[in-house]
Amino acid sequence: MKKKLEKEVLSIDVAESLNRVRIREFYKKENYHGEPQEKDVVVYVETSGVIIGATWLTTEEGINLLRGMKVNQKFQRRGIGRKLLEAVTKELEDKECFCIPYQHPHLLKFYQAGGFEIQDLNNVPEFLALRVKKFQKRNDGKDYTVMKRMQKGEGKTGN
Repeated sequence: MKKKLEKEVLSIDVAESLNRVRIREFYKKENYHGEPQEKDVVVYVETSGVIIGATWLTTEEGINLLRGMKVNQKFQRRGIGRKLLEAVTKELEDKECFCIPYQHPHLLKFYQAGGFEIQDLNNVPEFLALRVKKFQKRNDGKDYTVMKRMQKGEGKTGN
């Protein structure tokens, strides 16, 4: 699917095997330390043959996770992240999913617009609570939280 954005043509797609190397290079340039696995669904945005944003869906311990939401700084605040989030929520259909963003008002609103809600760390799978604690030890000046996108028909489970 192609979208026109401020005179730039954007392509949003699910990565095939050949693009996985390019995706890894994108994350490395963006200083993101995680890496999607072959089984993961990777969605990316490119313009003029250059990847400018990506994210992926994975399953860990039977839980769906949204990971690696990254948009190159030069292209932020142009709706690219929103398009990525829309694409992955279509992939999810009605399934629940978790993510671990840092607590910035813009990011929290961004994920809430995609149906995610902040969760109490005492009410999330233990491996996610432990991951948040690990992220906090990075001392990068960011506070992290767990958010959950509800399965269709499921009630609120946040704070």
